Amino acid sequence: MIVSFKEMLQEADKGRYAVGAFNCLSLENVEGAIAAAEELRSPIILQLAEVQFPCAPMNLMAPLYLEAARKASVPVVVHLDHGLHKETCLKALKLGL
Repeated sequence: MIVSFKEMLQEADKGRYAVGAFNCLSLENVEGAIAAAEELRSPIILQLAEVQFPCAPMNLMAPLYLEAARKASVPVVVHLDHGLHKETCLKALKLGL
């Protein structure tokens, strides 16, 4: 289930716990991270950094992240990690990151 960053951090603050954030560069990474979060019944942050685009293009990874997050049984935030350019940040917003 996709949740907002604000919602996730408010719950973490109330519950006094940390939330792991993972940069995933492939379908296997995304599936593995979500599977681990589900096994632990823990929320998770999936993130992609602009410097990783040569290996994991945002236009390909965003739909993958979002679909996996929608299907997850735990709260998931999908996040652009360290957008370096205004254009990248705007594109990420349009893609749902």
